[in-house]
Amino acid sequence: MKKLPIAIGLVSGLFAGVIAYKIFFKPQDSRQAWIDILNSCAKSQLIGKDVLYFGASNEIGPGSIWRQNSDGSIRLRYELSDLVPDSAQQKALIHPNNSVSCGGNSASKWEVQLGLQFDGSVAPVSADVSLDLKRADNVTVSVTGFAIDELKEGPYETMIRADDALQDEFTGDDRVIVENAVRIEGFSANFKFSKSIAEGLKGKYTGQSVALQGANLQSQWSNDTTLTMKTPGSFYLLAAFGKLTGAPNKEAFSAPKVGAKAPSLFSERTSALEDMKIRAAAVENIRAAQRLRGAGIDKPPEEVAVIAPTPGAAPKRTFPNVVVTNGMVTLIGAVKDAAAQKQFLMDVQHAPGVRGVNNEIVTKPTAGSGM
Repeated sequence: MKKLPIAIGLVSGLFAGVIAYKIFFKPQDSRQAWIDILNSCAKSQLIGKDVLYFGASNEIGPGSIWRQNSDGSIRLRYELSDLVPDSAQQKALIHPNNSVSCGGNSASKWEVQLGLQFDGSVAPVSADVSLDLKRADNVTVSVTGFAIDELKEGPYETMIRADDALQDEFTGDDRVIVENAVRIEGFSANFKFSKSIAEGLKGKYTGQSVALQGANLQSQWSNDTTLTMKTPGSFYLLAAFGKLTGAPNKEAFSAPKVGAKAPSLFSERTSALEDMKIRAAAVENIRAAQRLRGAGIDKPPEEVAVIAPTPGAAPKRTFPNVVVTNGMVTLIGAVKDAAAQKQFLMDVQHAPGVRGVNNEIVTKPTAGSGM
């Protein structure tokens, strides 16, 4: 099994041209603590030092789409299930690698000041549960095993090529995906409280489940002051990101300087799902306007050259790339007629939810030949 770097170079295709994201972390953080726990399971270190921690979730994993923001943070836009609702089709896109068994070697003291072992800014637990568990005097964490699940690049590329909305999502240079993720198996944590605090929490956590993002923790008091929380299933916790470039030797990320902080991870999935609706409305406005202009009846529709995320896959479309981020629409393409350039702007600016339009369509004498 190979190590898990932040970005993995591929020979060709959608993931070509990725580089390692060099980050220097503080010695004690949740990410490093988890790496230490998992590396204690194996004879060799399988977890790359440049992975990022997002919290426990069995919904955020390989194939999820993120955006690298101008402030350096990386923000979740879509889970794989948002793109592929069918669970069988989701599984067909992911290669689950064999597990590494941890046995009794993974038990580790967890520094309470690091926060919860399964809590993260992208996949948080409820505030009241977080406050309760952080009152523990000490915590011991163990897992029975872990695996590094990988995205199947070929089928994923095929999915993107077949969907103009997904093609447009990757038109810009700020979209990234989780290419690999660490799947945790048999998680268990023992929270040791003072007797007075334990008495106040027993009624709340005896035999109850704590919901994570797509997973559940079962709680039980193993003695008067120790609360044990475990999950019978698995969840993802750490991720490696890859860049969808479509061009060989193009950098995935610019490496920060030595000493730079790790990028913060956030979720903008709610607004991204709205962006998906806004794009659909904008494209429908374009098509409706083309029908009113007689496209396809008295004259052919406007021919637009667009940017495609894969080499040699730039189709001739009748509408430009329509990229929506937080309600802002960006139109990208090339047309022969300057009037068509302005017309596309007029077509989309009044679509429901549009906050503004950046018109990056250019005019070229041979627009249909590509960008």
